[in-house]
Amino acid sequence: MDMFTIEFEKPIKVAIEQDSFMQWITSPNTILALLAILISIITLIISIKYTSKTIKIAERHNKLSVEPLLNFNINSSEKNSMSIILGNYGLGSAKIKSMLIICNGSHFKNLESFYDGILKNMNIKVEKIMLIGELEVISSNVNMELFNFKYDSFYREKIISILKNTNIKISYLTMYDETREINCRIWV
Repeated sequence: MDMFTIEFEKPIKVAIEQDSFMQWITSPNTILALLAILISIITLIISIKYTSKTIKIAERHNKLSVEPLLNFNINSSEKNSMSIILGNYGLGSAKIKSMLIICNGSHFKNLESFYDGILKNMNIKVEKIMLIGELEVISSNVNMELFNFKYDSFYREKIISILKNTNIKISYLTMYDETREINCRIWV
């Protein structure tokens, strides 16, 4: 049996037998302790992995819970009037970045230029044109009447035909400053 000595300020002698490591590692207490440590490390790794996954899911949920949802509606009455309404049916507000109206290959940056370029020569009386500015905010559950006009009944089918070939594309920001786009045909 070999022995060695470790010396401190006060003489302390510690004796370790060479055969004792094998006895220690194979003892049931040591095996249980090492298994407990291994299980703890595996549990920690799994916990970290699923915690990060849960955080990502919670962030996605938070973003979706305040996501705006823009949509266009057309109100058309028998009294030869029509209005285009932009509604926010989501839970969060939308900050408008830009608007583009495309009709028969022509591009217009707002409803006023669309009216001037396409509808003005059809004896249409405009009652309201709302110019949506950059960074204008549309709150949740709000409908904005963008365009309201009256027309001669003679032009009704022509106007509907034009609106069927007209798309409005609006780019907007969510509350998290993520860009979204709506691209709708005015009349379906």
